[in-house]
Amino acid sequence: MWSSISQSYLPNRTQTLVFCLAVLLCVGLLLFRWFAIENHTLGEQCEAGQGPWWCIIRHGIIQTFVRDWFGLGSLIAGIAAFILGNRGLAVAAVLLGAAGLVLYNVNFASLGALIGLIQLARPQKV
Repeated sequence: MWSSISQSYLPNRTQTLVFCLAVLLCVGLLLFRWFAIENHTLGEQCEAGQGPWWCIIRHGIIQTFVRDWFGLGSLIAGIAAFILGNRGLAVAAVLLGAAGLVLYNVNFASLGALIGLIQLARPQKV
């Protein structure tokens, strides 16, 4: 009896993959945040137009979290996933939420990621 109960609480393949992708995304974005966004010397070079080629990417990512796009995207994807029962949207909500949590969009991103995780934890309709 106990073995069947414990087996039902183990994560499935999709949940494990989403968790691994979210961890890799968070680690990558944390490194980018520490070395590219919060680095004052590089920020001054990019603003003066003397930085490396990826200052354009840095500026684009800064604009996404200034405008709260990661958080809003996560929330919209999470709500759509919950209403439609779509696991792909739930994965998008979790990954956008993870990016938003790392890149200063905590309010909407946490709610969207939570809704996406709830959708992923729900049993699939057969």
